[in-house]
Amino acid sequence: MAFCHHRGCELRGDAELQRVLGIRHDCEGPIEFAHLHDRRRYAPGDIGAGLCRDAAHQGVDGKIGGKAVWYAAHDYSGQHTIRMRLANRARMAWDALTPAERERWEEVGRARLSSLRASRR
Repeated sequence: MAFCHHRGCELRGDAELQRVLGIRHDCEGPIEFAHLHDRRRYAPGDIGAGLCRDAAHQGVDGKIGGKAVWYAAHDYSGQHTIRMRLANRARMAWDALTPAERERWEEVGRARLSSLRASRR
């Protein structure tokens, strides 16, 4: 997830997907990890991608707890294709890293999680 935050929005530069989703993408707001699985619950190492909050994450997911217009406009197969296209862009970037780079990002992620847990106590 930390790596996805660092990469920026996965919709940046994908004009075809922006058109399919009906999103005019200006890449605004902080980067959030968009969970792009078919299940209802999130899991560690979840399938997802970094998307900016204002133009993409809420545009793809709809607001928290809702479904965006694109979701209703596509059948299950179309929804799955869109989610996997976004996730695959992030996965290909991860796979291109060296083992040392991956370890560094995993370490950054563990530190962020630890800090989050400490702040909730």
